[in-house]
Amino acid sequence: MRRLRPHRTAWVLGVVAAVIAMSAAAAIWITTLSATAAEPEIDWRHTLAAQQQPPDAVAAGGFVLVLADRTVTALDEVTGEQRWQIPEVDGPVRVTVDAVVLARGPRITVYDLTTGAERFTYEGELGHNPPVFAVSDDTLYTAERVGKQREVVATSLTDAERLWHRRYAAEVAVAAPVLPDPVDQSIVSTKALRLASSSPVVYVNIGLREDGDEKTVTLDAETGDTRGRPETLMDLDTYPIIAVHGERVATVGKHDGCTTDVTVYDPASGGTETVAFGADCEAGASIMATGDVLLGQNVNGFPQVVDSVTGGARWTALEAGTARAFRDPVVAYSPVERDESLMMAEITGAVAPWSAEDTAPPSGKTNIVGDLLLSSTGAFPSEETPDATFATTAYNLGIDKLMWYQPGARLVTVTDEHLILALTSRGFDDLKPATLAAVPF
Repeated sequence: MRRLRPHRTAWVLGVVAAVIAMSAAAAIWITTLSATAAEPEIDWRHTLAAQQQPPDAVAAGGFVLVLADRTVTALDEVTGEQRWQIPEVDGPVRVTVDAVVLARGPRITVYDLTTGAERFTYEGELGHNPPVFAVSDDTLYTAERVGKQREVVATSLTDAERLWHRRYAAEVAVAAPVLPDPVDQSIVSTKALRLASSSPVVYVNIGLREDGDEKTVTLDAETGDTRGRPETLMDLDTYPIIAVHGERVATVGKHDGCTTDVTVYDPASGGTETVAFGADCEAGASIMATGDVLLGQNVNGFPQVVDSVTGGARWTALEAGTARAFRDPVVAYSPVERDESLMMAEITGAVAPWSAEDTAPPSGKTNIVGDLLLSSTGAFPSEETPDATFATTAYNLGIDKLMWYQPGARLVTVTDEHLILALTSRGFDDLKPATLAAVPF
């Protein structure tokens, strides 16, 4: 596996030289909405008790886990039947292959995923209410006080056994441990309900920021031994870490005006690289990781696919816009000048162009699942925007056809066989509890 070069040989993204130009021959299709789209087939529905906005949801262990109205609900992913519930949840919630870990007040409680039964409650000197923690498939990681000292603690999710702890001096502050995010691959994502990460290392910030001595330390996830640290501080309090490829991780190193520096770190070699992206000046970074690439805008605001190993641009659009989704060899993006269209292009530029008669709404959250490109768009109705609505569109990449269009729906998670949509009311005056719907794919 090719390793990252040391920081002193940081990536240089030549806006001209590194660009693979997208000619007219590179366009695959452009869509705009029409009335010809069908509605999706639905295998099961489950109506939430009171939640009206689309909830957080994840799929794990044969269940769809839903967080709504401070309640975690486990649904059978095949039938939609409710299996168990956990009330009065403050969050955050992490779901592993066989456990659910959540905060209730200042404590952390671990439940069995299959039955919903409580395994144990963890009560360390956590210092936060609700506490901040990280979870792998089998381990709970916390940052705690021990008198005047601070330490990172690893605890077994099976039987509450303390596996290891790493203690630091009294004058050193310790931030909550962080593992890479394997699910929502966005550097600005902040969902309360997430799948747990699996990583050979855990990251922690130590030192006092106001004194300028804060640094990021890499700890072995199984032993707690220090494996090194990035040369550039990771701002674990502000930006999450996302998995890139293999053991590499990426996070925002600095956001200044309309430019965002993304740091890619390889814990195996200790190498750190930084690549500059453009971003919405007010919203900050809108950058995703998928496979072995970073997806976002370059410093000129053009959608771009960047190789996370070489730092070179695999593909760059010739017009400003926002990158939405990528699966080799195709990329989806929304041009600024045509904000009601979603464009698809091959990064090789080898496919002859064509246009579809059917169209998609302005692109928001976009996913590629199997042969489907899914675009969930819109906003929840409110007193300020009573006519706002959600919509989800599915386009088949294999046969270049709009498959279905579902108004009032947002994609919330994906199982092995189903897309899970949250169906909501279309107007503020007619708000009803949201319904989860399972759409086969």
